[in-house]
Amino acid sequence: MVKNDLAMKTLLVLFSVASSVNVLGMQPVAAKDAPTLLGQGAHTYRWQKNWLQLPPGMTVGQTHGDVVIDQKGQVIFSTDTKNAIVVANPAGRIVNVWGHNLGGGSHGLRLAKEGKQEVLWVASLKRHAAIKFSLDGKELLSIGNPTANAMYAKADEFVPTALDVAPNGDVYVVDGYGKGWAHRFAANGQWISSWNGSESSAGAFKTPHGVGIDLRGPEPRVVVADRANHRLQLFTLEGKFVSEVTEGLRLPSKIVTQGDSLLVVDLEGRVSIFDKDYKVVAQVGDNEDPKLRGVYDVPPDQWKDGQFTAPHGAAWDKQGNMYVQDWNSHGRMSKLIRVRSRTAAVNR
Repeated sequence: MVKNDLAMKTLLVLFSVASSVNVLGMQPVAAKDAPTLLGQGAHTYRWQKNWLQLPPGMTVGQTHGDVVIDQKGQVIFSTDTKNAIVVANPAGRIVNVWGHNLGGGSHGLRLAKEGKQEVLWVASLKRHAAIKFSLDGKELLSIGNPTANAMYAKADEFVPTALDVAPNGDVYVVDGYGKGWAHRFAANGQWISSWNGSESSAGAFKTPHGVGIDLRGPEPRVVVADRANHRLQLFTLEGKFVSEVTEGLRLPSKIVTQGDSLLVVDLEGRVSIFDKDYKVVAQVGDNEDPKLRGVYDVPPDQWKDGQFTAPHGAAWDKQGNMYVQDWNSHGRMSKLIRVRSRTAAVNR
């Protein structure tokens, strides 16, 4: 009996030691080194620690903007500093900064193709305009107050927060911090039409913060993130109301599509992903502390891997990795690596 007890104790000790080491490398595996996984099903991600690598002396500054990924895989994001546009490579190293003439306040971003050339559209709060740039920062076109519409008594009442470009080149702009309208412009900047949601049974917009062109269905849809009404509103390209979506939304702020999926950035602490029928299939990075959701002044020592505080912009790259910018006074950019199985993620 004594021998059996001794043998059992020996096995338990060996099992305990084996459980605390990496058999291949015989290195301790601390719990804190385990990957942070978030999301569900096909939308499972691994949080990349300390993704953004800033050069000495550089800080991100306040982030109250957006992020897009160009066709080369470069990550383009905006800040409220003199470095209004920052360009990083996928590894997080800064490769360019520009936009000093924007004076901060670069809010929504969108990329568009014009022939073989890719251009960047910026919704500028400070300049009260939707502005088109080359990717090296040359200004190509500025669309300001839609003067054909008498709703604006002063030019600075037009405060665009987001935009998107339809396949035919028409530019859709939402005036989220101004009068609360959606505007449609031709590719050359000529005003075409405007609406504010009051024309439909769903009712008028209340902070239409984001807009996106959804091409996943049989007919294109203009999707407006009607933030303060906690919903999305869907319209035809001509601005005719189609439907609204309320499921799984708190304060929707931006819309992005890739394949059959639609991503909605929610200012109150998470990102939601919808299928083609606008049903929630995953929610990512939900902050466990309601007091930190949608809060601007959360300091870095209160940030947690795998949890957002106030997501404001997001984008997918070609591999399905997700980049998210929080609305934050210290500046926060995060990268989430798409994984195809949780087993693969844990074993990395």
